[in-house]
Amino acid sequence: MASQHVKRLQAENDSLRQIAADFHWMARRYADGSRTYVTGLLNDRTRQLLRMGVKLNSCSDQIIWARDGMGRRFDGLTEAEATPGTPEAKGEVCK
Repeated sequence: MASQHVKRLQAENDSLRQIAADFHWMARRYADGSRTYVTGLLNDRTRQLLRMGVKLNSCSDQIIWARDGMGRRFDGLTEAEATPGTPEAKGEVCK
C-alpha cells in the first residue's frame, strides 16, 4: 500500500516538473523586458526550479532569465546570467 502511494507521488512529482518547465519559458517570454516586480519574482522561482533539478529550456535567444527593462539592480541577475548564450544564461550554472 505504501509503495503504491510513493509511486503515485513520484509520478505526480515528475508531471509537475514537466509542467513547470513547460510554463517557465512562456512566463519568461512574458516577463522579459518588463519594468515590474515580475522579473525578480520569475528569476527567484527559476533559481528554485534549478536547485530542485528541473531542466528548463532557454528561449530562442538562449537565456532562461527575465531581464528587467530598468537593469540588473531590478532583476537580480549577474551580467553573465543576462548575456544570452552563456552557461549562466542557459541555467547551466546557478548561484
